Amino acid sequence: MRSFVTTIVAPLLFMSLAKTGLALDCDFCYGEEDCSLGRDVPVVRCDEESVQLTNSSLASFIRPLRTALPTTRHTYECVHVRATSVSGHVFLFVRGCVHRLEGAGRFCSLSHAAFQGSLECVACDGEDRCNNIPLLEAGSGASDVETGSDNQCMHCVAQGDENACDTQGDSMQCNTELAERYLNIFARLNENIDVEKADKTQFKCFKFKMSGQEDYFMKGCTYKSIPLCDKILESMSCSTCEPANCNIHHYSDDYEDYSDKVAPRGVSIAVLALGPHVAVS
Repeated sequence: MRSFVTTIVAPLLFMSLAKTGLALDCDFCYGEEDCSLGRDVPVVRCDEESVQLTNSSLASFIRPLRTALPTTRHTYECVHVRATSVSGHVFLFVRGCVHRLEGAGRFCSLSHAAFQGSLECVACDGEDRCNNIPLLEAGSGASDVETGSDNQCMHCVAQGDENACDTQGDSMQCNTELAERYLNIFARLNENIDVEKADKTQFKCFKFKMSGQEDYFMKGCTYKSIPLCDKILESMSCSTCEPANCNIHHYSDDYEDYSDKVAPRGVSIAVLALGPHVAVS
């Protein structure tokens, strides 16, 4: 059996008013107790000292941080890294500041120590404290979640090619935990999404694409009654469907319905991996 971890972004995609990364405030903490204080987590204005402290806290787990990476000096990102073992023990929890990598490099694509469990990794610069993300209870899952019919969907995030998204991802049964994670992402585009009134026993699949120099794809599930694809930006496309695994590439020629796009707004977006992948030792 190959060794792998499941990387979970919660949220996996940050969409917010753009900043330069030159004057960025981030949550700054180490350990589960300090980093689980919600909006009371300590905050720091990113500088060279805070970057060094964050890198030191993560270097034993993310080993490329021990080397001189190609970064943009005095330009920063907020990061959130939380690693949980299969038994539910959170053995690493760090929030802080890092230098933005040059070119197409992304912090959460850096190789990390191999382990079996789940990894949450977020790197963002769209707004101050963008690494203050909602926390899910360690080990929470779908064993006691009521599910609807036809709620098996592809779950993945990939860069460049939709087929790669399907290959790297996993077909999983939808549940409230997964649906809520994706809604945390889309709520940054549509603040009017009313989760409280949603029927949380019925689900549907979605697929999302962001066009750019390299396309990004995200697939997953949401509640059937939620208009997930409202207020999508001009550079993005989004659609939903109900049959099992209907968001897999080439499932249906009629699936590509992107009529929900709206006028563009200024955004800064960080896209991170979701789904099984081989961990690098």
